[in-house]
Amino acid sequence: MKIIEETEPFMAWKDILVFADGSDNGLARAQMAADLATATGASLEVCVPACLPSLLASGGASVAIEIFDETERIARDDATRASIEIRSRFPQLTDRLEVHTPAAKLADIPRLAGALGRTCDIVVVGQPIAEDASRADDALLEGALFRSGRPCLMFPRWDAPRTWGKRILVAWKGVREAARAVHDALPLLQRADAVCVFLAGEGSDQDGDSPNAMSRLVRHLGRHGVKIEKPVTEDGAAAGPAILERAETWGADLIVMGGYGHSAFRERALGGATRTAIRSSPVPVLLSH
Repeated sequence: MKIIEETEPFMAWKDILVFADGSDNGLARAQMAADLATATGASLEVCVPACLPSLLASGGASVAIEIFDETERIARDDATRASIEIRSRFPQLTDRLEVHTPAAKLADIPRLAGALGRTCDIVVVGQPIAEDASRADDALLEGALFRSGRPCLMFPRWDAPRTWGKRILVAWKGVREAARAVHDALPLLQRADAVCVFLAGEGSDQDGDSPNAMSRLVRHLGRHGVKIEKPVTEDGAAAGPAILERAETWGADLIVMGGYGHSAFRERALGGATRTAIRSSPVPVLLSH
């Protein structure tokens, strides 16, 4: 007697959550998430947060409240306009598209991202940049990576959709975060044209990150139908820069790696390789914690 019906692949995404806005890169990110939902048959949830200001502590109570109200109105209006634009762009998703515009203060954004992400299969966010004074992208990435329990797919700030996920670099390390990332990325790894497993630095058989131990990972992925190239090691290299350099020389258009660190999300709370990838990667990065 069959316990499980063999009607579809065991690994499949059903719900994709993307955080977007009305900027060019926000709309491009929503479009790439919609393309991913179409390719996998998943439903797409687009969240356009209205980031509310904190009440000013100076300038007089009436002035502070007036400025607060005006800034809040602008944030809500911007989110509403972006949501209307996004709804109009994806008619192919029909009843598999949901768009909403929750309002939250910056301090509450990580909690919002974590709560929404827990009921999805993967959370898509934008790459934070230092010039973003609002810190909203930092907050969204913190919640998605450290609070949701789900993989976090970070897109660079591309102004238009691009092709990605054909050549995937797996940055391997003998820790649970890396193992989690590889497992979470299987739906993408199975669709890739080529996958390269890369080990930066020295490792040990006991930890599962020596060249010999990596053969187990290659065998495991091969049994899932992943097209693996010969594993590569980079002895003595700093993990973060070595990963990005290997991605560039090999022509990777997606990096899969563990997300090391802890919440709250700040520079000092991140592992070096994670910090380098988040701040500097020119290609998408799938992170799991």
